[in-house]
Amino acid sequence: IPVRIGTHGVPALLVGGTTPFISMIDKSSKIIIRDPVYLASRDLPYGLIIGEIGDTSELSESSFKSANLLLPYSLANLEEVLIVK
Repeated sequence: IPVRIGTHGVPALLVGGTTPFISMIDKSSKIIIRDPVYLASRDLPYGLIIGEIGDTSELSESSFKSANLLLPYSLANLEEVLIVK
């Protein structure tokens, strides 16, 4: 899912799963821990904050870096989910 990071709206992708993370962040982008991450998909409520940037990592042979996504809730404690179409 396309997302944006921080006040400069750095583009990236949300990768879901049991431990969601943010990928495809340009290495030259200035992002910091606790920058907000918000949705940037036309199919979802644009600008909805879904979490914050955690630790980042990068591979020397790649042009991109990735980051942990700090969620404001525990996935294990979710009991109801609203699916938006």
